[in-house]
Amino acid sequence: MIEDERDRPARALVVLHGAALTGALADVVAAHVGGSGCVARVVVPAVASSRPRDWLDADADDGDAERTLRAAVGSLRARGLAADGLLGDADPLRALEDGLDGFAPDEILLVTGTGADWAEAEHALWRARRRVGAPVVHVAAGANGVEETLRLVHACSPEHAIRIGAGGGFRDHPVDGAADGVLLFDRAVESVLADESRGIVAVEVPVAMLDGCELSRGEDRARRFVVPAETLNAAGHVLGPAL
Repeated sequence: MIEDERDRPARALVVLHGAALTGALADVVAAHVGGSGCVARVVVPAVASSRPRDWLDADADDGDAERTLRAAVGSLRARGLAADGLLGDADPLRALEDGLDGFAPDEILLVTGTGADWAEAEHALWRARRRVGAPVVHVAAGANGVEETLRLVHACSPEHAIRIGAGGGFRDHPVDGAADGVLLFDRAVESVLADESRGIVAVEVPVAMLDGCELSRGEDRARRFVVPAETLNAAGHVLGPAL
């Protein structure tokens, strides 16, 4: 029997980097996944091994990575989620790919601890988003508590994409059915990607800044936002041209 996508529980891939998934951080992640009954796969980059393995592997070393993984899975299960996990490759980029093996998430959550730097993961995150069509949410444990940002993409001319990536800032444009602003998508949209004349810019935006900015979803399931350029330039973090 073919599973109806509308009836299956929501699924999320949770990638931990330098963070312990407990307390308020676990609450935020559980809320994003969808709550009780939803499915989460947790991936923690292994410290020394390059072989992905199930967290119940009896031969696995009982190191910091495995303890972090066990605690994370336990925290999500305690909040009603159907959670499992694995130790991914020691390289965080490959760990992300390990987590996608045989698992199609509706959302990818990158969870980082204070001071963690995932700048090197941008290419892998974009590749994962394009491969599975899932949005990427960054949940960070910062000095001021848990900070949530959504990684969005903007399609424009290649010249404009380069200018934005170089710090030139976004510009408002007319948007059908909305006020002028910057049109952003939460995932790779094939109708945009198929247009080789367009450039793509990735930007990380605080979730709170998107209140009241969302348009109705299209048939491609992508969330669309129209954000004033002034607001986006002030609070958004440009990750650079994605294509």
